[in-house]
Amino acid sequence: MDLYYRINVIKVNLVPLRDRREDILVLANYFRQDLLQKHQCDAPPLSGTFCEWLKEYDWPGNIRELQNTIARYVLLGPEAAIQSLESTGATESFSVQVRPNGNKRLFAQTSTAVRDVERKIILQALAANRWNRRKAAAALKISYRTLLSKIKQAGLPRRRDLAASALASLKPSTPPTIN
Repeated sequence: MDLYYRINVIKVNLVPLRDRREDILVLANYFRQDLLQKHQCDAPPLSGTFCEWLKEYDWPGNIRELQNTIARYVLLGPEAAIQSLESTGATESFSVQVRPNGNKRLFAQTSTAVRDVERKIILQALAANRWNRRKAAAALKISYRTLLSKIKQAGLPRRRDLAASALASLKPSTPPTIN
């Protein structure tokens, strides 16, 4: 008991990250910049879709989980980070939030919900097919061009972007080229 009182000089109560949503993007950008400098590599800036996922996720692992997710984003690419959020249930629950003032029409709400579900299905198909877009399109029973269009609409990074960021992490002196 004496040891407890010796080390309990200052008591700090931290609010969970899920209760400080305004800090999530600030911390994510800080971690991204820190990792870029530490590993001397290049990674694409955080996309709007990815930022929305970061803000919506509950972060049961708090700041450490956020830091690990951003590390995956920088070192392995955006798709790996998105897949990690998907596998931990970032978008597992399907919920639509209706505001009391009713400023969002039914069509807008359903369109947003459909896009979110479609994005999740595309990510799962890509992951299941090792990011081979032709195989993922065949698995989804849609044309390759339709899949490319859906990937672009969902704001998902292209495979070339993933390869460029992976190459940059292996060869820090060579900047990635994205066509």
